[in-house]
Amino acid sequence: MPGPGVSGSSSPAETAAILELIAHEAGELALRHFRERKFGVESKGYRDPVTEVDIAVERHLHDRLRQAFPDDGIIGEEGAAAASASGRYWLADPIDGTLNFIRGMDQWSVSIGLFEGGQARLGVVFLPAQGRILVGGKEVAPRMNGAPIAPLPPLDPQLPAVALGFGPASGQLRSAAFLQSVHRAGFTARVSGCGSASLVSVILGHVDGYLSLGESSWDVIGGMAILSALGARSNLSWTRDNLCTKRVFACGSEAFMATARPILDELEKA
Repeated sequence: MPGPGVSGSSSPAETAAILELIAHEAGELALRHFRERKFGVESKGYRDPVTEVDIAVERHLHDRLRQAFPDDGIIGEEGAAAASASGRYWLADPIDGTLNFIRGMDQWSVSIGLFEGGQARLGVVFLPAQGRILVGGKEVAPRMNGAPIAPLPPLDPQLPAVALGFGPASGQLRSAAFLQSVHRAGFTARVSGCGSASLVSVILGHVDGYLSLGESSWDVIGGMAILSALGARSNLSWTRDNLCTKRVFACGSEAFMATARPILDELEKA
């Protein structure tokens, strides 16, 4: 692993390679526990579990990111934190989709994104149980498992599909109204229970976009860096929104965002 000073001296491609390595190490650590099915589970709140593996993987990410990028700040879902001397922040979710992880499903990931200059500048999403690792950003061409990622496909008005996210505290009435809005817009819906995995579905063209009632920055910034490089748009203003605040989230192609606008308008009025 590169020593101190790498964040100021490495090229975007070198930084991406380091980030991909760190995510791969963390994902392999999580995958060993996933396969053994031996880990303790606690609760952070209503339907919001955390495991010993989340904590161990985040500790690994914190240590490796600090080693590689000592001047940069870190914000982790499970509380890992480091101040920034550079103005850059790495946002990390050690296991996005923890409930899926606990239940033995493959829809979970290690997600890391770089926040710099008010933008999601670089990101990596590693889905260890699927064997997929995606990386890309503003100055790094998106790739999956080393191969270039194709541009986003055009929205097919005859078969529009959207990935949905609800969040543990959305509430039944709000969730029901959300589903009705999606139905009125004519979308077929898919729910994975993992925000970053849903963004991968957008990246790969499995769905046209992603809509969620509640996402944190560390859930989506890695995938959004990749999607932005592919020409996608979102409703987030990274310069305005607090990085640690959950918010209604939408992303996809310009055509998707235009089609989803009535849904967002309803959510913002609620």
